[in-house]
Amino acid sequence: MVEPPDTAAKVDELMALAERRLGRSRGALRRVADDEVDLAIRVGTSVADLLDDHVQEFAGLRRDYRAWFCEERIGPLQEGFDAVDLVLEVGQYLSAKVMRAVSPTDRSPRLESLIELHALSVLVSNETIDLLRGGWPAAAEARWRTLHEAEVIALFLTKAPQSVSRRYLDSFATDMHRLLRRRLVRLPPGRAATTLRRQFAERSERAATEHGVAMTHPYGWAARWLRKKRVTFADLEKRVALGARPMSQQATESTPAGWAPSTPCSKGRTT
Repeated sequence: MVEPPDTAAKVDELMALAERRLGRSRGALRRVADDEVDLAIRVGTSVADLLDDHVQEFAGLRRDYRAWFCEERIGPLQEGFDAVDLVLEVGQYLSAKVMRAVSPTDRSPRLESLIELHALSVLVSNETIDLLRGGWPAAAEARWRTLHEAEVIALFLTKAPQSVSRRYLDSFATDMHRLLRRRLVRLPPGRAATTLRRQFAERSERAATEHGVAMTHPYGWAARWLRKKRVTFADLEKRVALGARPMSQQATESTPAGWAPSTPCSKGRTT
């Protein structure tokens, strides 16, 4: 089997050159740089200049590695990727056809929710496949967690009354208001951001008044139908009985801390 280009060895070589140029070891540089900002700036500038001298060489090595990866690792899987691409293209076509056939004013809350969840699913599926093609399985698994959530919510809504889909659509404002308060979503500074925050706060308050205070919590839109004060994603999984809970837990564990699971699937919008 053809061996991949050794990019790590090239990085080690460049760092060794940097050490010789600076006349200091990396450990010594760290200790001194903690106290001397000027020296830290000189160190950074010197290393940056060194990297500039070798950027084309390293870029070529990296391109060779990517070519090797695509041929040796992705090549045998290409037929499967092509099949998935075709399925996604058909899904996009059908979604567009439904959206053209049924105007927004004629859509039931359930249909509107499913259209948006389907659009999200196609988007996230494409992202997941691209990550797999690029050799990022952990990142792909994290995106699959979002795809799994969209699937569970869609199945849940098909089993629930139309009123649950209505609450689901209305919960977008409460989700955004909660995430803004927790600073998990950032808005550009200025008057527009202030206006948006106020609007989301007002819409969240109206939704809580109309549907109950449970709406202010994640998955609160399902609380009344499930007869629970607090709903978790596991509750939704249990209700639709997909049998994918172990995979879902594993994907969640590989997802960075601070990720809000209700965010990406909030009414078919990504953050």
